[in-house]
Amino acid sequence: MSNSVNVVSAALFDGDNVLLVQRKHPPFQHYWSLPGGHMQPDESAKDAIQREILEETGLSVSQFHEVQQHASAGYTLQVFVAHADIAKAQALDDAAAVQIASLHDVPDLTYTPDLWTIIRAAHQRLTEL
Repeated sequence: MSNSVNVVSAALFDGDNVLLVQRKHPPFQHYWSLPGGHMQPDESAKDAIQREILEETGLSVSQFHEVQQHASAGYTLQVFVAHADIAKAQALDDAAAVQIASLHDVPDLTYTPDLWTIIRAAHQRLTEL
């Protein structure tokens, strides 16, 4: 997949609450998603997700665990999970808004494709650690 775009995303949890960002720009403008974005050339996935979280939410998170890697439609997505103090998050950069959502509330939101599946897998991974 040498022509694929490398993308990272992070599910940040505080108990059964997850941090969501509302996308400011297309694709999926105004949809809820996880913090994340494109990796820069020669940037590691962990460096990229730390940068994206800081740019979008103002949070500094350093301890991550990989959840899954998914390749589809010209991109490769690496998903990470972490415990974080998400109450201090704010909407910056590409985020129109941030929301701390209960796992019970996520299915009722307008969200990016596969978000609910990714969040459930990430929460399961976190409970196994």
